[in-house]
Amino acid sequence: GIERTGVRPIRDVIHLVEPTLRNRAGHCASLIESMIMGIQGERHLEIWGGVGAGSVIDRGDGIIVHDHFRKTFRRLQAFRLYRELRSRRQPMIVTTAGSTDFLLASHSGKAIDEPGQVVMVVHWFRMKQGRMKWLSRIARKHPGLSIAVMTSRLRDIFQDAGFEHVRQINYPSLLEPAKTFPESEPHLLVAGAARMDKGLPHVVDLIQRYAEQGRTIPLK
Repeated sequence: GIERTGVRPIRDVIHLVEPTLRNRAGHCASLIESMIMGIQGERHLEIWGGVGAGSVIDRGDGIIVHDHFRKTFRRLQAFRLYRELRSRRQPMIVTTAGSTDFLLASHSGKAIDEPGQVVMVVHWFRMKQGRMKWLSRIARKHPGLSIAVMTSRLRDIFQDAGFEHVRQINYPSLLEPAKTFPESEPHLLVAGAARMDKGLPHVVDLIQRYAEQGRTIPLK
C-alpha cells in the first residue's frame, strides 16, 4: 500500500516515480541518480520504485526510497499512487512516461492547472492511429501538465497535440562530457543493452556486411 506516515508539508518534497527501478540493469538507476544530484539539497525526495529499489539507490539525507511496485499490479498501483500524490499537491515526476501513464494521470484527479505539478519525462513515444486525438483531449483537460522530451521529434508531437509546457532536455547523465578523445584505431561502438528492441538485429546485419566487404573494424 501507499505509506502515509510522516507526510511532509506541501511543496517540501518532490516524488520521482520509476516502477521498473529494481536493480542496476537498464537506464533507471543512472537516471534517478542523476536527478537526485540535480535536485538534492533544494527539496526532499521520495522515490517510488519496484521491489529492490531500496538496495539500488543510496538513501542519503532527505531521500526516501519506496519498494512499491509489483510487476503484476503495476498499472493499478500507479493509478492509486498518482491519485494519492496529486491529492497531496506535491510535485511528481514520472521519469519514464509512456501512453499508459498519461491516461492514468489524466483520470487520477481534477484538471492539472499548475505547470510543474505533474511532469512526464518521455524518452520515446510510438504514434498510432487515433493517439493524437486522445493526446489532444488530455492537453485540453490538463493545461498545466508538463512534459520533458529527449528529441525534437517528441517535442513536435506533444506541441502539435496542444500541450503548452513541453521542454526538450538533454538526457540526464552522471558522466562529465569528454573534452578530448585518445587517438586509436577506428571502432564500431554499440551503446546500450543487447536487445531486439534496441536495434540488435541491425548491428548483426552491419557486422555481416563488414565481413563480406573484408573490413576488420573492431566491435565494442
